[in-house]
Amino acid sequence: MQTPPQIAFHGFEPSEALKLLIDHRLAQLERFHPRITTARVAVELPHRHHHKGNHWHVKLMVDLPGTEIVVNRESEKGERHKDPGPAIRDAFDAARRQLLDHARRNEHGHAPAHAEPETARVIAVGGDHGFLATAEGRQLYFHANAVLDHRFDDLTPGTPVTFVEEDGVEGPQASTVRVLR
Repeated sequence: MQTPPQIAFHGFEPSEALKLLIDHRLAQLERFHPRITTARVAVELPHRHHHKGNHWHVKLMVDLPGTEIVVNRESEKGERHKDPGPAIRDAFDAARRQLLDHARRNEHGHAPAHAEPETARVIAVGGDHGFLATAEGRQLYFHANAVLDHRFDDLTPGTPVTFVEEDGVEGPQASTVRVLR
């Protein structure tokens, strides 16, 4: 980055682990898209006086030559953002997807018709859902209905698949899961 990133915390005293997570995710973004000129991250714990229902807010702004990527992860329903780590990871994952879309638009001169499938391995299957592990080590939920060709029953831990990542109710999830032969 041409300018050091700006990181702000509101409504709480940040831990060293939280600072390291943000630094790590910023470094990953910069390796993914080396033309980032600067980044601003704001992490907030609103309504601290409540004993229940506090959800973390994360705002991430990434500047590139000629454009700015903005991700605003407000309180989401469910339990996922009651901890700061998942809220921060979700914000950085969304920024990475936006950077990828931006790169595709610049390469082709228009927005992508659809997202490119990524590869992963199934790590758990049970009931009507399962979890994938990506090459980067992230874990994503998927529902049986997301598995193409009615092959959910063929999945076992270790099965290689392709998928498209999308925003779900409780954060990123896999859709269009295709079993690789």
